[in-house]
Amino acid sequence: MIQVEWEGLTLESDGSHPLLDAVDATLRLAHAGRSRWARAREQGWLEGRPAYLLLPEPDTPPAPGPEDWRWLRERPWMVGAPSPLPESAARIAETLHRNGVDERTAGATALMIATAANVARMHPAEWAYGVIEAAPSLYTPRMGALSANPLDGFDSMLADPRWSGGLGGHRTALAACDLARMGAWHDPALPDPAWDAMERAGMRPWFDDPGF
Repeated sequence: MIQVEWEGLTLESDGSHPLLDAVDATLRLAHAGRSRWARAREQGWLEGRPAYLLLPEPDTPPAPGPEDWRWLRERPWMVGAPSPLPESAARIAETLHRNGVDERTAGATALMIATAANVARMHPAEWAYGVIEAAPSLYTPRMGALSANPLDGFDSMLADPRWSGGLGGHRTALAACDLARMGAWHDPALPDPAWDAMERAGMRPWFDDPGF
């Protein structure tokens, strides 16, 4: 579990802080390596769970530094932060406090954003997947492209809740993965607009020849 603490207030990756959930998932994926991640993805398909939940919990990430905030100011969309960002995490904490957030929560929130910036900067290849697996509502394509292979389940672009005008999400991605493994193109388990969108995205060959 990932935690950030500010003046006695602790925020955790327990499902109530999506950004920390994304940090947790990203670190698990990054530390696992590609082959172990692929095995976890396969097991996750069998269990109906994202791969990161089947990987070991990560170590505590390093404390974020000024370079992380400078990086984030140039690309705030990477953590779903507003633009423009203040020049430091301390400034965003002050802004939150002026807007009615209590001082401890404001400080902990700023530290959470800075921690996410550090992890996104250090693990750019895994960040988009960590977000889509653990906090899909935060994902935007500017964070990084996802797999176009429906067999990748929760790691495919179909897991994006906003995919093709809101047709995507974890349930869609898992259903498409099941159907691709069966070679069941245009199965009624998914609506026609989803199939049309998958056709446009070039996914049909994965259903015609799933490789099993």
